[in-house]
Amino acid sequence: MSQVCIHYFSGTGNTERSARILESLLSAKGETVTLKNIEHEPIPPVERFDAHIFMFCILSWSAPAIMKRYIRSFPRSGGSRGAVLAVFGGGADYDGDAGQGVPQIARMLRRRGLEVTLTGGI
Repeated sequence: MSQVCIHYFSGTGNTERSARILESLLSAKGETVTLKNIEHEPIPPVERFDAHIFMFCILSWSAPAIMKRYIRSFPRSGGSRGAVLAVFGGGADYDGDAGQGVPQIARMLRRRGLEVTLTGGI
């Protein structure tokens, strides 16, 4: 069983809903999951986690400024895994586009010492 922290920012509630669904799926697999809304808790946690998942909405093809500030204040990590999941719109004729948001956050996390093993869009 591993310790997982889901760090998220939700502008409209879609990212929060996605984070809660992911939390329940991981918990059902036996993982210990901490959910952290960075808008209400802007200080990164001091406790150690085996994996960190960063979730955010895409704003103008980029990650929100609040997520970038949060990651800049994130402590250097040795050996933790990381994942980046962006929530963005789409429709019948448009698949949506995360723009530079996902690769930008992945680069920032690698600079903080996380091994980014998953990136994607929801």
